[in-house]
Amino acid sequence: MQGPGLEWRRRCRLRWRHMPDLQRRRFTSNTRLGPLLRLARHWLSPADTAVLDELCASWRAGKDRSTALHLKQQGNDSFKARDYLQALSLYTKGLRYVPADSPECALLYANRSAALYQLHRYQDCVEDIERAERLGYPPELQHKTQSRRAACLQRLGGSGGESRESEPPSAAPPAPGVGVGECAPGLSLRWERGRGRHYRACQDVVQGQAVLQETAFAAVLVPGLPSPDHPPTQELQCHHCLAPATLPLPCPSCSYAQYCGQLCRSTAWRTHHWLDCPLGGHLLALGTGSHLALRTTLTGAWGEEG
Repeated sequence: MQGPGLEWRRRCRLRWRHMPDLQRRRFTSNTRLGPLLRLARHWLSPADTAVLDELCASWRAGKDRSTALHLKQQGNDSFKARDYLQALSLYTKGLRYVPADSPECALLYANRSAALYQLHRYQDCVEDIERAERLGYPPELQHKTQSRRAACLQRLGGSGGESRESEPPSAAPPAPGVGVGECAPGLSLRWERGRGRHYRACQDVVQGQAVLQETAFAAVLVPGLPSPDHPPTQELQCHHCLAPATLPLPCPSCSYAQYCGQLCRSTAWRTHHWLDCPLGGHLLALGTGSHLALRTTLTGAWGEEG
């Protein structure tokens, strides 16, 4: 399967090549977003819709209990074989697909806590036990998680086992000599007709020198395809702050988005994921450009509302 958006972009290029000149001129001469969207919707044919629906089916982003159960069983097999890293990975993938209100969700968190314990990640283990119990882990099995939690707290010692989940992820350190939102000395911000706003160097810039660092107004992950050597990007990074997600928290409603902690998950839902979550398969089929356009629009609207 090819990367998301490629097939749809090919379809759009083909439609554009066969579009009459008059329609092309109407489209390219219009600079207002509303009329452009109405024109695009008017030209969207039933055949286009059928192609998009087919592509969306190839990029499913909904919950799937059968997939979750299959991954859970694979994780159990890896755990029995003492391949705890593989078990951790499989339980984490299973959590992406399991419905949030399913009993298997609590079981997967509890099983993942067992793998984390074997990997000496005691703080993470305690947090997964707490999640399992909040989600209704069966009382008749809680003696396992309670003894595991006690062993973790004993090994954590003076750290107290406090949860890190509410803390924001640590930001990447700024480039040497350039703070976030600043540009290096020797650059000037200018505006010219035809070029717009841009920076111009007023002195020599050394190769590799950081000249500008700023926080993105809006950003989305570029989805990758799985390979034998490396997991896809969307399984490694937080879908909100883009930091590495060493123990991802999945979205409760879709199987695509995951986060480095509860803070990012809550913030993402409040600012944009409430809308792009139900559009998951469509956004993947349309491609990263469409996803980023939607995210930028929502970020701007959220900023205006304060």
